[in-house]
Amino acid sequence: NGTKTFKTAGNISLTGGENLTLSSGTYYLNSLSLSGGSTLTIEGTVTIYFSGSADFTGGVVINKSQDPHDLTFLSAGEAFKLGGGATFYGSITAPNAVVTLGANSIYYGAVVGKMLELKGDVTIHVDESLPLAIDAPQPSLVK
Repeated sequence: NGTKTFKTAGNISLTGGENLTLSSGTYYLNSLSLSGGSTLTIEGTVTIYFSGSADFTGGVVINKSQDPHDLTFLSAGEAFKLGGGATFYGSITAPNAVVTLGANSIYYGAVVGKMLELKGDVTIHVDESLPLAIDAPQPSLVK
């Protein structure tokens, strides 16, 4: 939306209905937070690496293609939270994190975490064709 979303290098915080659109590519972030009805819109095939936490509880992630293969989150952080009331298409690999999925949501894809916490009425449709492996190397950022 043309506003400054970076609070510090590698940390993005969207608030008050702001939208960030990411086109095809690979992104490296420390953290990403959505609040106040903000949105993260994915156009194309996107992979996001997190060295820290991700908190989408106050907003929504929109994968325009609705293909779980087009959105991959890889996190080395200890917390990964997705909000309630939305449909999510993608994969989450966060082997060190408590992955929290919000109420009244539908998830298409796959989730790997240290622990999975479901809040309320959550439906998960696992896409077994996604390239996730329990023995995969830990995600990390290389500088």
